[in-house]
Parts: sequence; C-alpha cells; structure tokens
Amino acid sequence: HFLENISALQVPADLDAAMLAKTELLSVLLPPASAWDALAQTIYEQAQAVMPEHIYFDDGSVETHEKAFLGYRFSLIADAANHTISLPFIRSVGYHTVALFNGYVEVGAMVFNGIADFVDEPFSLPGTLEAIQKHNEHLGALWHYQRILQDQLQYRYNRPFEERLLSQACTL
Repeated sequence: HFLENISALQVPADLDAAMLAKTELLSVLLPPASAWDALAQTIYEQAQAVMPEHIYFDDGSVETHEKAFLGYRFSLIADAANHTISLPFIRSVGYHTVALFNGYVEVGAMVFNGIADFVDEPFSLPGTLEAIQKHNEHLGALWHYQRILQDQLQYRYNRPFEERLLSQACTL
C-alpha cells in the first residue's frame, strides 16, 4: 500500500506564519500544456480572462507548488493524473491550501471534508468562485481538518518512495 510515487510530505517550518500569509483566495494549477484536455483548456481560458496573475503551470517542482499554494486559501488543481492521489494534491495539503480537485474521485468520508470539488461539466469559473466564497466562510473548520490530514499524510509518506516499494516487495 501507499506506493504512489510521491516523496515525503513537505510542510512549511512555521505553519502558523504560513497561514497568516494566505492573503489570496484562489490559484489555478494547470498540468503541462502537453497534458491538457478540453477541461484544462476551458479552465485556462476562463482563468486567463478573470485572474491571469493567479495561474500556475505544474512542472512538478517544489518552487512552483509553493508559489501556487503558499499564499492561497484555495487552489483549483486541474490534474492530468486523474483518479489518483497526485503530488500537487499532497503538496496542497502540506501548504494548508484547500484543493478544488478533479483527480482523486474515490472520495471517502475523511478526504471529503479536506478538499472541495468543482463542477466540471460545464465548467464555470464565476460559479466556482461563488462556491469558494461559501467555503471561505467555513475555512477555519476546513483548516482544522487539514491538520488531521497532514498527520495522516506524514504517516503515509514518512519514507521515500523507493523504501516503501522495497518494504512492500519484501512483504510479498
């Protein structure tokens, strides 16, 4: 189990300071353009018209994810790795950013309260922003829950991927 190719969860050294730095409402993290589908294209076009300074293109680096998550309360992650837990999702939790996420859809009771979804058919950024404003009114509860998720993810990804893989292979 836990064999996603994700490195250890990274959390800012001073989480309280990171929380105080969250002055922006929403960022958009898009996959590389070569991985775009129609939804990513639509999200990009609408975000470019409404909030172009808050669009980030995922290159997998800590630096890009920090820019996309650290100053934001929410991040719309249009994930090219649909139906899987992904590195951007894990890092968003590490930075205490509530993800609006279309990737991991097998949402159980625990994850349900730590992420937000968005309507992708048809996608509407104004409608998404309206929903986020409502989520923002209850953000304290979401952040409290995210601290629990961080603990779970630190346990899940407490060793590098290669060590987790070797451990499972030896067990088999």
